[in-house]
Amino acid sequence: MDDDPFSGYRWLLGYMGEGNLVVDGGHGGGLRGIGVHDRSGAWFAQRTWHWRDWPTELLAKRKRRIGARVSVVIPARDEERTVGKVVRSVRVALLERVGLVDEIVVIDSDSADGTAAAAKEAGATVYEARDIAPELGTYPGKGEALWKSLLVTSGDLLVFVDADLTLWGPHFVTGVLGPDRKSVV
Repeated sequence: MDDDPFSGYRWLLGYMGEGNLVVDGGHGGGLRGIGVHDRSGAWFAQRTWHWRDWPTELLAKRKRRIGARVSVVIPARDEERTVGKVVRSVRVALLERVGLVDEIVVIDSDSADGTAAAAKEAGATVYEARDIAPELGTYPGKGEALWKSLLVTSGDLLVFVDADLTLWGPHFVTGVLGPDRKSVV
């Protein structure tokens, strides 16, 4: 019998490639990683990607080859300060430069500020959630914005991005699209 309670385990960081998630570098005196059983680690290694694994140009080329449309949906409520930057980043990098994204749709959920105007000015198509299928009722909030977006978008693939992101980039979109092997890749 093995006295080592961690027999069969490897540190998660041993399975992670360069540039991937680092849980704890060990500088804080705590764990230097997360203990993961060999089988779990193998499963994780086969299903873990980094956005750099999916070059934007490659995704755009494959999207065109299969004839898919990609919609980026941004649910928003009182995000005037940040929504424009999010829309502009996606529009410039993924719609205008490479054609990976076909439409950017902001679903505004009863904002009291200038969220809708900021999103339009940045280049998004904006819908008020309450105006989409009003016969189905209104349930203000992110959930309503997400499901109602299905009724107004034209994409075969939808990528949801938060409107309040400040430390982010368009690679959030490619990082979601890339691993979907049945569609774009």
